[in-house]
Amino acid sequence: MARPGDYMVRKSVNEKSKAAADHDKELWSADETELLMEGEGEEDLIALAELLGRTVEACRQKRYEVKRSALKQVAEKKVQRLDRWSWGFTSLDEMGY
Repeated sequence: MARPGDYMVRKSVNEKSKAAADHDKELWSADETELLMEGEGEEDLIALAELLGRTVEACRQKRYEVKRSALKQVAEKKVQRLDRWSWGFTSLDEMGY
């Protein structure tokens, strides 16, 4: 659970990053997204935001969206695989015997 002061810290860090955000509100390229996903922690996020010319919160949101999309694709593949095996048969004839 987030601590009460986290929002204010994040907001102030984001406000500082807005001054250097040359590419704020522009579409993300595949190269930018790939570079963003290489980092892991909060310090990486701040450094990457500066490098990419984006705000810290834009980088945080993009990282979240990419991870969420990847998880969704994995889940959809698992459901498709399960769906093929969950049809069930009611007789030996349907099973091919």
